Amino acid sequence: MIKGTDGHQDPTQNELLYYYTKEILNNDDFHLLKNIPNHGSTDLFTHCINVSTKSMRICQKIGIDAKAASRGGLLHDFYLYDWRKGEGPGLHGFRHGKISLSESQKRFELTEKEKNIILRHMWPLTPIPPSSLEGLIVSIVDKICAVEEIFHLDDHYSSNFQDDLVTRGELSSKWKLYLFHKKLFFIKARVVASRFQALITG
Repeated sequence: MIKGTDGHQDPTQNELLYYYTKEILNNDDFHLLKNIPNHGSTDLFTHCINVSTKSMRICQKIGIDAKAASRGGLLHDFYLYDWRKGEGPGLHGFRHGKISLSESQKRFELTEKEKNIILRHMWPLTPIPPSSLEGLIVSIVDKICAVEEIFHLDDHYSSNFQDDLVTRGELSSKWKLYLFHKKLFFIKARVVASRFQALITG
């Protein structure tokens, strides 16, 4: 574990995500998501890693519950079927939040906030918004990641990240460079998040 200049632990983002979510990342069923296509050429496992990592970083930056965002973000699409092949119950966009929550609860102990993040992440497609700012951030980041993945904006940086995350506690230099150049993303996300917070607090 890396120490900061003040003597406190200063883990990399990779280490921190693994610390928050290790029982999920070490679960065999969760790794089945690698076999399920998602946006473009991105598999569902990689998409969930992307959403979890970016949501966690935003919540860290604005001083809210990064752990809940990382766990809820990782499990937001935890469904074990390929809806593009006609698998699953139908009306996937509206129903998979509830399905993901059900699959998650079978395997992991979740807080009420984490449950709500998973259940409500498809807002505004579904009518009821998340009950927390962390949930709103995951919902927004999910859409941003979908666009990035559809247009292959993350391919260069995330191709080796998922294995690195599980086996090492250190970010690759490419991923560090990517995060460095994404500062504008976090600034924009913080503005959006503050506006949503104002909206839900009246």
